Amino acid sequence: MFVDDGRFTYYQYHTKALEKRVAAFESGQAYRKMKEGMRRLRAYYERQIKMLMKELASAHAREAKNREMWFQVFQDVQAECEKRIAQEAKRLAAMEERALKAERKADKLQDKLSEKLHEIVLARSETAEEKEKNQKLHAQLNQNFENSSLPSSQILFRGKVHNNREKTDRKPGAQPGHEGHHRKRHAVTEEPVFIPAPPEIENDPDYYRQKGEHSEIHKQVVGIRLVLTVTDYWSYVYRNRRTGAKYHPPFPENAQLEVNYDDSVKALIFLMKDHLNVPENKIREFLLEMTGGEVEVSRGMINGINAEFSSKTAQERKEIFSRLASAEVLYTDMTGARMNGSLKNIVVCTDGTDILYFFRDTKGDKALVGTPVEYFLNTLVHDHDKTFLHYGSSHQECNEHHLRYLKGAQENESNLTWHIQMRELLKEMNETREKQNRVLEPEQIAGFEKKRVQEAEAPSSGFRNLPWEYEPQWRRIL
Repeated sequence: MFVDDGRFTYYQYHTKALEKRVAAFESGQAYRKMKEGMRRLRAYYERQIKMLMKELASAHAREAKNREMWFQVFQDVQAECEKRIAQEAKRLAAMEERALKAERKADKLQDKLSEKLHEIVLARSETAEEKEKNQKLHAQLNQNFENSSLPSSQILFRGKVHNNREKTDRKPGAQPGHEGHHRKRHAVTEEPVFIPAPPEIENDPDYYRQKGEHSEIHKQVVGIRLVLTVTDYWSYVYRNRRTGAKYHPPFPENAQLEVNYDDSVKALIFLMKDHLNVPENKIREFLLEMTGGEVEVSRGMINGINAEFSSKTAQERKEIFSRLASAEVLYTDMTGARMNGSLKNIVVCTDGTDILYFFRDTKGDKALVGTPVEYFLNTLVHDHDKTFLHYGSSHQECNEHHLRYLKGAQENESNLTWHIQMRELLKEMNETREKQNRVLEPEQIAGFEKKRVQEAEAPSSGFRNLPWEYEPQWRRIL
């Protein structure tokens, strides 16, 4: 039995519609309809193209008209500009003519003036040359270790080398009007000693004991004792019943010998030997007497202190070396020293906090091999030795050398004042930094800069003729 669920009916209608469309295509009616639609669409787009072409032609016409108008405006402006240029050229020609006349008159006057001054200039130049030669010779004769870079060892018939402090009439010690520097009070280590008042004061009814803040007076007596301390480390000895091997607990690292000296004794020996330059026999005598004949160190131990110190500080010296090589500013110098009658060299490197010394046989580049200077890439401060100019990225000369140069200039050029002003300015800046732990506030730096400018602009200061090596120093020291 056939049951229609709707799909059969749908397919019947769909088939009839398709048959109808096929019949239309076969008869040509569908093609004619499609052709008519394409014709209408083509006519529509052709009308749109004609309208757009018309608008484009109109825009081209407006653009051409505007261009002609702008060209006319430009021509008018150019004509006006050419007219103004011609007027200015005419005025300029008149001014040039007047200037030429004035120059001719000035040339005539200048020729006359040159003839008048020629003899004076010749006489003054000859006098200046002789004066300059005399001044140079005088300066060379007066050069010494106090006013130049010459070391004291190169000065013949020199006297005792004193420091650079200028002598005054003031007596050593505290000065009137200045706050005194009192001795530091210490923590009390002994039983306090009370001093009673005498009976005539204690029993006098006119005296009474003061109360309050100032009721007591304390005064200290400070002393130092050298006390011998001996620590005895001991342990039991054990023996193995089977092997006969002996055993005892390990002793501390500083107690390996039968009698050992701790770090306090070694530090005292090292201080006396290398810092105070006390001879070996004097060190042995000092320790023997101060300990009542108990401690008698050998010369071998005293001589081995430096090697032990060097081995124990190897890592610390490496760290200091690294910090110095990477510092922003490195101070260095080479100084001579004698060892067994032979002249040697010591290289000093410091950044103001850490310091290393290097013992070398000679000076020059070989002496700087293996020092922080060899690897340094920043600002190097030195005594202007040419060897140091091969290292670092920038250089500054020690301020002490500048003070010497200024002192030499002051002695040899007494008619000028710039060297006196610069020397006082450098000393003032240095003293201010020392009082403030080497740190200047921005306001203070600005004040020094302002003071320097005022002195430089003074008519009689001569500051403008400052030599090249002094010019940056006032800023560097800040």
